[in-house]
Amino acid sequence: KREVFEWSSEEAKAWARAKYCAIKSPQFSRLLRASIIASDYSVGDIASFCEVTENAVSKWIAGDTVPSVAALVRFCEMVYPEDWEAKYTKLSKMIEMERV
Repeated sequence: KREVFEWSSEEAKAWARAKYCAIKSPQFSRLLRASIIASDYSVGDIASFCEVTENAVSKWIAGDTVPSVAALVRFCEMVYPEDWEAKYTKLSKMIEMERV
């Protein structure tokens, strides 16, 4: 897929470096795991609230898959009730940068 950017070459290089680092050292699953531990919710609680299986949540934690948009919104609403929208934005951008 071709994308057109209206960036300077320095901005494009900075984005490419950030994308490379995100792919080489993904942080989403680590942040997700830490958030779950800090929340005191069980994997079962999160799976039930997000309307997915416990196996799906385990795959997110392992870094094998990422949640759907709807599941990520529900996760953020549950774990970060005060600022779920900001956390959703941060996590979804993280997922996008880590995507190959």
